[in-house]
Amino acid sequence: MILRIVYPYTDENEKYFIDTDKKYIDLIVSKYVPNDYNIIEVKPILDGFHQIICLKDNQYDITNYYDSYKITVDFKTHTVLGFNQCHEYIVNGLPKIDRNEAMEIAINYCENNNIKFNYSGIPLIELEVRKENDYFENNSLEGLNDIDLEIYANRQLERPLHCSYVVTFDDFSVLVDAYTGEIIGGDEFAASKDGASYYGTHKGKNTKYFTSSASNINSILNSLGYNSYTDSADNDNGVSLRRFVRGD
Repeated sequence: MILRIVYPYTDENEKYFIDTDKKYIDLIVSKYVPNDYNIIEVKPILDGFHQIICLKDNQYDITNYYDSYKITVDFKTHTVLGFNQCHEYIVNGLPKIDRNEAMEIAINYCENNNIKFNYSGIPLIELEVRKENDYFENNSLEGLNDIDLEIYANRQLERPLHCSYVVTFDDFSVLVDAYTGEIIGGDEFAASKDGASYYGTHKGKNTKYFTSSASNINSILNSLGYNSYTDSADNDNGVSLRRFVRGD
């Protein structure tokens, strides 16, 4: 796996702390993380802190954030602020279908369900552990009371994990179970079931899925007491929403 260190800051002092603390990162990881987990990313989070993410190696080259260690640190003070370990899903076998089969399944599913999709060249296909979701179920939470919203949210959290092919078109992804070929959900680049209620609007391209997802997230966040709203955007300072959300 490749270590990815994100440098979003223009402040040279801030960058200095990151550039000179690779030894500190190695020290922290060697102290808290087993040897069979490797650093794959060091990324900035709120208030100038950083998170070190380590994933366990597997011989199948499957990205699995559900078997990981995450350590939150302050580089300026050399302080560990948080530690989290997750062992919800252990990769233990090769996929039963290959990438081409996954792509065919995703394309056929979209065509058979009249879902508009576009892609330039060959769709990106990644092998990851992902949680099943309701992206293609087109559920609407409008009109549900707080109790029903909480039931809905808990149901989503309880959905199972799958080793999945993430077949990415221009506007959204289709999740294909790598063992059964079942469609287990989808994902769009500017709306996250994990907490962001922003969505990208694309005329004639799955707009109802983007807006429905954003409305559902907004309803859940409001029921939990957050001041949340939905909005649309095409880019952030010239950077596409896909790149912005993925952290490119």
